[in-house]
Amino acid sequence: MFTYKGEPVKEVKKSFKTGLKDSRIQDFRFHDLRHTFASQVIMRGGTLKDVQELLGHKTMTMTLRHAHLTQGA
Repeated sequence: MFTYKGEPVKEVKKSFKTGLKDSRIQDFRFHDLRHTFASQVIMRGGTLKDVQELLGHKTMTMTLRHAHLTQGA
């Protein structure tokens, strides 16, 4: 799915960590991308059911953990 210089990337998390370090981004984990994705779906009009299906959650409880938004959003 991911390539670098024409070769498949086998360890996405390692590349992700390197990118964070090179970009001087702190306190961000690979898993945070799931939370960001879920929140973006909701903010663009998607439903919690959409998020559940897109992220492959079996329960709505798990979906609610990923789709948290700030009160002001």
